[in-house]
Amino acid sequence: MNNRLHSGCLNLVTVLCFTCTLLAEDDQRESKQPRRAPRVFITTDIGINDPDDDQSVCHLLHYANALDLEGIVPDLVVLRDNQNARSRLNDVIDAYQRDYQNPDYRFQESGHPTPEEIRSLVRWTFEDAVQGLIEAASDNEKGPLYVLVWGRMHVVGKALEREPEIASNIRLLTIATNLKANRSWGNEKGDGKERNWNWSSERDAVFNAHPRLWWIESDWTYSGMFPAPSDNNDQFG
Repeated sequence: MNNRLHSGCLNLVTVLCFTCTLLAEDDQRESKQPRRAPRVFITTDIGINDPDDDQSVCHLLHYANALDLEGIVPDLVVLRDNQNARSRLNDVIDAYQRDYQNPDYRFQESGHPTPEEIRSLVRWTFEDAVQGLIEAASDNEKGPLYVLVWGRMHVVGKALEREPEIASNIRLLTIATNLKANRSWGNEKGDGKERNWNWSSERDAVFNAHPRLWWIESDWTYSGMFPAPSDNNDQFG
């Protein structure tokens, strides 16, 4: 059975988190396991100077009480030691800490992880990120690992290259990793053949090496974070 799905534009974190929850419940019904929060491992290109990346991590942390977070990887830090990316992610976690400590928001009552727990999940080096993903995906007793790729696939590609057997326990959801849509939108034009913003050779290597990998590849999901141009009311989403 082909486990891959190519989809159009969806709202970024809300839909992915909701999808993970529904899919995890479906997996648990099939295996008759007790209900548990979906296990999630995330890579993000925060720091690339698009505001949606910061927003995505903020949204993620607001849903953190409904997820079992296993790792957060800032791509630009582990690949390039980008200090802006490091600072931006730390800023988001600092903002989370302020909300967590505000009794009006009831984060503690709702079971959100502590800011210290969130910080402990961040993988600041490439080796740590790859090893963390391998370890999380190797834990079959906890159920499948939902790997959300909000950037490029270097970490996922290396982990699967080293330990290909973990593919059976991974549920992969990626954004803009293949081809641009065959249409025009604002200043963006696509012919269905041009590589998308987050494409990398690792993406094709994973695609070719793991034909049965469970994978939702959404090539215009991120555009749901932006408004349509003022002269064009036709927008994705």
